[in-house]
Amino acid sequence: DFARWVQTEVRDAFWARAARDDLGVEVPADAAADVRSRWLGDVARWQKVLGIAEGMTDQQVRTAALRGASLGGQEALITRSELRGIRPLLRTLYPVVDESLASSSEMRNSDSTR
Repeated sequence: DFARWVQTEVRDAFWARAARDDLGVEVPADAAADVRSRWLGDVARWQKVLGIAEGMTDQQVRTAALRGASLGGQEALITRSELRGIRPLLRTLYPVVDESLASSSEMRNSDSTR
């Protein structure tokens, strides 16, 4: 559940900040490198499963993501589950916009400002 995940992340961030600020504890470089390595591994696996590659156009990414939503198999199920868990964060970073609605909205806004 997303709310529980957020609560855990906030608690961990609070304690990490308190340890750093109040006690002078720093994250060991090897631990930070391990976290980064695991994250990059997850991202690479998601890209592979969904068929997404660096340099793709927005439309190509959309097409691959839609195709990935219908894939079967264990890796696809795991990928969808993991991405579903961070969906609110992804939507904040990469909002989904219906271009036809955005164009209509922009036209209405520009008409109302005249």
